[in-house]
Amino acid sequence: VWEKKGYKLEGNVYTKAKKRALPLYEAKMVQAFDHRAASVLVDDTNWVRQGQKAETSLVQHQNPEFAVFPRWWVDEAAVEHVLDAQPGNKSWFMGFKDITSPTNERTMIASFIPRSAVTNKFVLLLNDNSARLEACLLANLNSFVFDYATRQKIGGITLNFFIVEQLPTLPPDTYAEKCRWSKRETLEHWISERVLKLSCTADDMKPLAQACEFSGAEGEGIQKWSEWNSVRNSMRRSRTCTE
Repeated sequence: VWEKKGYKLEGNVYTKAKKRALPLYEAKMVQAFDHRAASVLVDDTNWVRQGQKAETSLVQHQNPEFAVFPRWWVDEAAVEHVLDAQPGNKSWFMGFKDITSPTNERTMIASFIPRSAVTNKFVLLLNDNSARLEACLLANLNSFVFDYATRQKIGGITLNFFIVEQLPTLPPDTYAEKCRWSKRETLEHWISERVLKLSCTADDMKPLAQACEFSGAEGEGIQKWSEWNSVRNSMRRSRTCTE
């Protein structure tokens, strides 16, 4: 459809002069700290659940130019119209997967994603905190303790926001304290550095890296995806029900 309108695909974004169509992220495309967990392929032979995951390979993960592909794209103007009145209008988003279960290996799964359109199954957490404080919040959401508390609260398969509001989230000023095991830095810096190494593995997350002044092992805000991350995520996905 977009190509018929004269748009060209650059990465996973359609562009035409100054106009853009942004990918529509679904929750199934994301895993913890990983905005490139899977693309979505349409199987028209299925009566239901026509959108099926095509999981990202290790080689694809290690290519910072690789971007996952959605089923749909949304005019950037429509996305901007919705975001105009929202706090934390940044070049990246953070959110969590709405569909989950207390019987999954992980109940709370959160990640950064590039600025894009999203479905209501990936709930955005828009805020005015600094980029590094957002990274600390992401670490909090994906921590084992937070996940344990989440599975005690949820009774079905939907992680409603009113449940998330009851969970043990640390206030932002917590991270201003000195790190006890690395006294030369604050908790904010120590935690955020590790979150950024997990999250900034592709070109489309460079805005986040730049906001944090994070160079990454590869330079220019890129941290190469490691094989350990791939093994860890594969093990988690094999035992976790997703959207």
